[in-house]
Amino acid sequence: MASAVAPSSLSISRSCTTIDPISAVAQSAMAQSKKPRKPYRPKQAGGAVLARTQPWRLGTEFSMVGDMLRYLLREGALDAMPSGELIYQSPTGRAYTAVTLLRSSTRVFRILRSRDARCPGTEALEHLAEQLQAGQADETRVAAALRCFEALHAYALTRPITDIADAVQTAAIGVQLDKQ
Repeated sequence: MASAVAPSSLSISRSCTTIDPISAVAQSAMAQSKKPRKPYRPKQAGGAVLARTQPWRLGTEFSMVGDMLRYLLREGALDAMPSGELIYQSPTGRAYTAVTLLRSSTRVFRILRSRDARCPGTEALEHLAEQLQAGQADETRVAAALRCFEALHAYALTRPITDIADAVQTAAIGVQLDKQ
């Protein structure tokens, strides 16, 4: 016959600590090397190596231009305001004036080109902005502008973020001076 154990003889220790799964993952991640897999700004090279810009940082400044050009190439049309201005509605819900968006990005890249001759030209983007202003853009101009923008974007990825930020700030100052 099996012997029964009295419930009072079982003891469960309630002093054990509970492990939070999130903190356990954080601790195991902290135990690993903190060095990124592919450093953007290597410290050991000092100022000798050109530091490149992180793609997500550049995306916050210029992703909507590429999105608008791809949308225009795919759909072939933009929305228009009652005043006649063409509007690009981004997937995030923001609305951008198409001509202003193109002109502001070309202004930034013109500043970068004036500082570095290796920067690709912005002529295709400028021609598309003129055609959109006139309301007669064609598919070949949009495709050329998209190729131009992708070349400019690839160039900007090779530059330090400080150069890009300075060009954006200089362009913003120029816009404010033009308004006055």
